[in-house]
Amino acid sequence: MNYIEVLDSIDAAVWGPPMIILLLGCHIYTTIRTKGIQRKLPLALKLSITKDNGAQGDVSNFGAMATSLASTLGTGSIVGVATAVLSGGPGAVLWMWLTGILGMATKYTEVYAAMKYRVKDRQGHMMGGAMHVWEQRYKRPDGTVPWWAKFMAIWFAVMACLTIFGVGSAVQTSAITSVAQANFGVEPFLKEFLRLTPTPLPRKDSVNGELVDPCSEQFSGFVFKIQANMNKNHRDRIAFLRICSGKFERGMEAFHVQEGKNIKLATGTSLMADDRAIVSEAYAGDIIGLFDPGVFSIGDTLCTGKKHVQFAGIPTFAPEHFARVTQVDTMKRKQFVKGMEQIAQEGAIQIFRDLGSGMEEVVVGVVGVLQLEVLEYRLKNEYNVDIRMQTLPYEHLRWVLNDPDELDIKHLDLTSDTRAIEDMKGNPLLLFGSPWSINWAEQHNPDLKLSEFGNLTF
Repeated sequence: MNYIEVLDSIDAAVWGPPMIILLLGCHIYTTIRTKGIQRKLPLALKLSITKDNGAQGDVSNFGAMATSLASTLGTGSIVGVATAVLSGGPGAVLWMWLTGILGMATKYTEVYAAMKYRVKDRQGHMMGGAMHVWEQRYKRPDGTVPWWAKFMAIWFAVMACLTIFGVGSAVQTSAITSVAQANFGVEPFLKEFLRLTPTPLPRKDSVNGELVDPCSEQFSGFVFKIQANMNKNHRDRIAFLRICSGKFERGMEAFHVQEGKNIKLATGTSLMADDRAIVSEAYAGDIIGLFDPGVFSIGDTLCTGKKHVQFAGIPTFAPEHFARVTQVDTMKRKQFVKGMEQIAQEGAIQIFRDLGSGMEEVVVGVVGVLQLEVLEYRLKNEYNVDIRMQTLPYEHLRWVLNDPDELDIKHLDLTSDTRAIEDMKGNPLLLFGSPWSINWAEQHNPDLKLSEFGNLTF
């Protein structure tokens, strides 16, 4: 017989016919001895809310009633009723009413005995309960208490402590959990979610077109997001890496394909809201945060092994709103350049400049105008830089795919509302004021190749 069967046997014995006979018999006995104390219920309710200045005790009548209700409503009236109806059907409500009415006499007797045999402690506070009833009721004239009375008092106190944790917490927690699982479908949802969730899939190597098996022993992953100033006090940057194959180990070395050199991955970080945790091991499908000293960009690949892999970069979409941005205080040029570059590396904005010019004035491209407000706020609060911002009348951006040696962008036949710019990597682009300007450029420059997307490697 295992422990589950033992507990079931004890449960059947305790909550079987003997317990029902004992409780019902006690209710009937106390009802007879108190001459039907239930008839005094209206008076009891009146006294419970009536202030008695001459009464002894630490709490008021109403406070005592509220405390009593607080300790019984949860388990006795909510969870207990629900369990009874679930087990015995609606007819169980009738028996609960009868038990409650007859049980008033038992409760009255219990409270009366506790009040009669209560004592004061050294600080003058009232102390009562079944423990003191056993001690005071059977105290001998010489002041001694029989051993069996002391034992029953201690036994009741220990069982009461266990009841607080068992009935007060475990029963309600179990009931709430059962209701949530049955009515809200939490458990079926999680099981179905796990069933539908795909395992890490192979990812194509953009160089040779082969698929990288996620179960491969060689580590590989790509950076899909960068976040600057995760902690403004330390000016830290986190590069989020999605592991595609192999195993990440804290302190390992990996080859940075875009930089062409090995780097040490000193720590891996797992983030959940504001909480951070150090990751010592991670596997294919996991996402970890790597400290970025400024060497990572979105789309970069990290790998190990003699045969290096390179995953396709994340394409850059053309922004739809543009603005000219300059710093107010030229003495803060370093902070301005650093802020613009770091925010751009996150992918929140795209920054461009006129061909061959510096960072004194930049063209910012965003998908929504709200991003311009975010840029201004972050530069002010994170880098302490004030900026001037002027919206530009351009609506379309195109990447020039021609090799610079084949086509000189400065000598193109363009309309007056077209502007030639370059990104921070020196790639040429064209800003257009209207679709008509794009058609003009393509018709009057037959060799010109334009793309709505940047960073296309597949």
